[in-house]
Amino acid sequence: MTIRAMSEVSSIAVKPLSLMMAIDGGGSGCRATLIDKDGNIIGKAKSGQANIATDWNRAYQNINNVIALAITNSSLPTERVPNMVVALAVAGAERAHYVDRLRKNLNYSRVVIHSDCAATIQGALQGENGIVASIGTGSFFVSQVNGAQTRVGGWGFWLSDQCSGALLGQSLLRNAVAAYDGLLQTSPLIESILAEFNYCMSDLVTFSLKASPKDYAEFVPQLVKALEANDQTASFIMKNATDTLCKILDRLDVFAIQKICLMGGLGSTYAKLLPEAYQKLLAKPQGSLIDGIISLANKELE
Repeated sequence: MTIRAMSEVSSIAVKPLSLMMAIDGGGSGCRATLIDKDGNIIGKAKSGQANIATDWNRAYQNINNVIALAITNSSLPTERVPNMVVALAVAGAERAHYVDRLRKNLNYSRVVIHSDCAATIQGALQGENGIVASIGTGSFFVSQVNGAQTRVGGWGFWLSDQCSGALLGQSLLRNAVAAYDGLLQTSPLIESILAEFNYCMSDLVTFSLKASPKDYAEFVPQLVKALEANDQTASFIMKNATDTLCKILDRLDVFAIQKICLMGGLGSTYAKLLPEAYQKLLAKPQGSLIDGIISLANKELE
């Protein structure tokens, strides 16, 4: 882990009203940013997954760990820690009882918790009209018009998360199985996946029975690399996913809103694959998820 020295302090777009530990708690990893009231980053850290609905105990442990590491990686005097605001944007925060449990267990006087969805939208749009398509291990899609929001997806791996890394990885394995069974043509990508499991279906089945969304998403870098090499399987999977993305954007009335912020680890990949009419509507987000959670926390603290 790289430790940011005080001489290397940088600033963020949104300034907190007081000393704040802003946390991005996602399904693949947890990142903490310690920020002073002038907006200077004075400590950073990373830890494991923090989806409080998927695995509350592990998420809670990782959140505690990342807070402690960010404090250690800063020059924050010990006496200032109790006055720190802890602002969290976490996956799974739509489940209220998990949020209440997390708030009760975090030993800080001021704790603000929002969903990663809410913080991403706030950071990207800062109250303006637009569509946010956040596509990483999971996904969600939200349009905002005059403060009113319409949401598509983001209901979890088993029910939605369209276009997400988890579903792309699962689709890749499904195609590998179909090719093994002689139902699809093989390809270099398929062969590389089957080789990882030693061409043993029992090994692949065992993996599938235990795999988390994060486990499936770990196949995506291979998929993207194969796409760049014009692999037929990669092209087929990504075309279907891009078609789905266009349908979702149409559902959100994209050509009336005229603004798309593609975010998440797969945002840049889809930006290259979208038809030209959609690409023309792509806009740079105004800020990050961290900016969003700071902004939401500021509103609660005012």
